[in-house]
Amino acid sequence: MIFFQPRFVLKERNDIIMKKIITIIFMVVLFLLFSVSAFAASRDKVVDVSLSASSLIISPGQTVILTASTKKHGSSFTDLWENTLNQNTFFDRETGTYISTSEFTAQIPGTYTIIYNISMHAGKSDTSFTGGSQIVIEVKADNPPSVIGADIRNLVFEDITDSTGRLLGCSATGDIYILYSDNTSVYYESIFVFMNSTEYTKSIRASILIDQNLYDFDLQLVR
Repeated sequence: MIFFQPRFVLKERNDIIMKKIITIIFMVVLFLLFSVSAFAASRDKVVDVSLSASSLIISPGQTVILTASTKKHGSSFTDLWENTLNQNTFFDRETGTYISTSEFTAQIPGTYTIIYNISMHAGKSDTSFTGGSQIVIEVKADNPPSVIGADIRNLVFEDITDSTGRLLGCSATGDIYILYSDNTSVYYESIFVFMNSTEYTKSIRASILIDQNLYDFDLQLVR
């Protein structure tokens, strides 16, 4: 006697088999993707880069010499400096390193970040070796000279008499100059002082305001 299974049973079995096949294919694809990614990642190596500067603090217009050193890997390389000029890279056979030099200069005070990157390649294995480093250079304005004193110059004395010709005293006019630590001087203001007939010297106090700083100096007038 021959028994026939209903069609809906056969269809259900076929659906189950098809789902299993799809699941297996999906798992195989995932495995291959992860394997390729892991293999590709294993071919990228990170290397150390030593970066130094001839000076970390400079004045506007001065030049810094930068040097980057990287142990050689692979058979070829490319490198790049950011924010610098006059790049030069060579291979030092004695140390087995790539030496790269560059220059930095700036006219505006501030902090500047210098970045160096290098990528080396091994042709046969298609392996890459990458590295980078950065350093901060500060450009500081020259310290302005400080105020160290004051002086009276261009003094002129003029006698003052009454209607009978009797000497009452004299007037003194002159110019106050500010003295700086770099041996320079700058005109500040003019003065007018009266001295009586018995005075041959006179002390005055000069109050000088510079950049919101107040300086007081005792000055002498001598006839």
